[in-house]
Amino acid sequence: MGKISELKLGYAITAWRASGGVGRPWIAVESLYSMDGDRAPLSELAALAARHDAMLMVDEAHATGVWGQGGRGLAADIEGQGNVISLHTCGKALGVSGALVLCAKDVRDYLVNRCRPFIYATAPSPLMAAGVRAALALSATQPQRRERLHAMIARVSEDDGTIAIDIRTTESLTEVERATVIDVCIAAHDEEEFRRLFTYIPSGGRHFLLTENGVLVAHAVVTKRW
Repeated sequence: MGKISELKLGYAITAWRASGGVGRPWIAVESLYSMDGDRAPLSELAALAARHDAMLMVDEAHATGVWGQGGRGLAADIEGQGNVISLHTCGKALGVSGALVLCAKDVRDYLVNRCRPFIYATAPSPLMAAGVRAALALSATQPQRRERLHAMIARVSEDDGTIAIDIRTTESLTEVERATVIDVCIAAHDEEEFRRLFTYIPSGGRHFLLTENGVLVAHAVVTKRW
């Protein structure tokens, strides 16, 4: 989202109010969009929300545990503001399940007392809560895990002619499993070795599938020869 889009969003809120709109507008974004890796300009959006008395809701599903200090995501700098709500999945990079909602106390109290899915859902087991606590501790105290992942991302993204593979992992993979797939691709120093690691699809051009025990774990497209 660029400056023009931010202006359009501000104009849309102003026009909505001018046309009789009442209540508080909500701005909902993902901090990191998984398909293309685009990031939302969270600082600018927070300022825009403050100017227009709007709520800003940030989905950190693809940033939690991977980006930000201590793996806190990309919205860590704006969390704590009364009009900001952030949602952190405990799956994906953290490798557990469930989610965490970071918000102001009055919003939390409202959700606890009025949010029907929360009220009528089964509470997480103590074991799962302990798993989430342990995963958060690992994320906060072991930055080398993120550094390694970032290094692999940078390696695969290089366009130096030695390796050019577009990894399209299945949606069910966690960030750790995705990193494992990237590890496999980096290990393939030539096309012959890559073909041994992946299943080649002759009818699909230079398309490959990586399977483990017969289960699809990744789809790769080789865009350049070694």
